[in-house]
Amino acid sequence: MPENSNFSIETGADLVPFWRRFPSFFIYPLQAGTLLRLAAYSIFGGLVMAISGIFGSALEYIVWAAFFQYALIVLCRTANGQFDEPDGMEDKKDGSIAQVLRQLGMIGIMGMLESMLNRNFGDIGGGLGWLLTGLLTPACIMIIATHRSLLQALNPA
Repeated sequence: MPENSNFSIETGADLVPFWRRFPSFFIYPLQAGTLLRLAAYSIFGGLVMAISGIFGSALEYIVWAAFFQYALIVLCRTANGQFDEPDGMEDKKDGSIAQVLRQLGMIGIMGMLESMLNRNFGDIGGGLGWLLTGLLTPACIMIIATHRSLLQALNPA
């Protein structure tokens, strides 16, 4: 296992199989802190959209980056079997700006792949690109979240 991995043998005994935890996946966003954060991101994002110009666009990117950062913290925690809401955003390792940039880079590369297949092979290539990106993107996101490597996420092996 890579040395920057969050997983350990000691915590493995405490993990509950996902089929027993499946109902809690739907309850997670209803926790008080999580619900308040999501509402704040939504309200602030809506207000920022009313601001025009470069300043408004910059604020939109900041709101999206903050949201992605929180989403990555939640993803890393749930991947490690922690289904309680995070106490704060002080953990620089999970959900750092570098993690957000890796995720955005991966999304951009997947978009370019789909666009290239569509442009070169028409609708069939576009459909194949859509299928590939739809199947690969969740796995790439998890690899980036757990291993913190864009190159590992984009490696087809």
